[in-house]
Amino acid sequence: MASSNDTPSPAVIISDLSDFADDNIAILMLLRSGTLDVRGVITTSGNVCAHRGAIEARRLLDSAGASVPVVRGFSLAWHQDRRRFYDEVQKPTRPANAYAGALGDSSTCADSSGAGGPQPDAADFLIAQARGAKSGLTIILMGPATVLAEALRRDRELPSFIRRVDAMGGAIRVPGNVAPRAEFNVWFDAEAMASVLATPIPVTLVPLDVTTTVDYGGSEQAQPPSSGFAAEHLAAYLEKLGRRRKPVPMWDEVLAAIVINPDLIEAVEDLPLIISIERDAHYGEILVSRAARDGAPRTVRVVTKVRADGVRRLVYHLLWNQE
Repeated sequence: MASSNDTPSPAVIISDLSDFADDNIAILMLLRSGTLDVRGVITTSGNVCAHRGAIEARRLLDSAGASVPVVRGFSLAWHQDRRRFYDEVQKPTRPANAYAGALGDSSTCADSSGAGGPQPDAADFLIAQARGAKSGLTIILMGPATVLAEALRRDRELPSFIRRVDAMGGAIRVPGNVAPRAEFNVWFDAEAMASVLATPIPVTLVPLDVTTTVDYGGSEQAQPPSSGFAAEHLAAYLEKLGRRRKPVPMWDEVLAAIVINPDLIEAVEDLPLIISIERDAHYGEILVSRAARDGAPRTVRVVTKVRADGVRRLVYHLLWNQE
């Protein structure tokens, strides 16, 4: 965490948060740590539509007393081609109850670009924040990379203004959570993540390989030792999710924890990664390239092991005890 002598790095969070999601816990962790100067939260379609995410983000930040801009990302209409591929090719081969996030929730994902009054364009907002960050912008990616990819398409010089991207996503050597070998954040918009990895921006990837090894360890039954919004929100989250799965897993909490305290990382690998963007059964999978010749993909820093106890302690310190 930042000390009194440190200047927090300017950052933007991109998230597909919904009510009582791991994204919300991670956002609260980042805000309360003081490690980053969060200049904005951009919502993106993924778990829910971007406009629904923006409503939740504003509620969360207002309740937490955080004066941080919320910028609504692109509506599901932006993903028209992706939706067609899902509806016509992927959906017929999946179980009826298979999770698809906003792709499977089209009835509540109508184009709401006008909802909530005029809004800055999400990609343009990200470009402005990056170009205005003298020390380079840190991007915390907790959902699909759609907005970042569009910003990179519009501004070819943008990579030079981005310090790094820390992202939760991908399944490399473990099963996926939305397809046999694919993780949701990448699977939702694989082309977007592929375009990010095609740039020289330093990327740290936190895949399911490591997040599936960390959970709340049964603490969903515990009562927070302090009051206040953050503690109560975490307690409600653990109680709600704990009805469906025990112990409650951590996903974006792991990402937030290593951003706040990199010493929690125990092992990393620099891997040449390829994202499958072919419109077939392998769409959204991350593959490790076997090529050892010119033209092989650049390597990506992949976190493979973290100190699980340290992650848990950090969550509790920031949300339960820091009132």
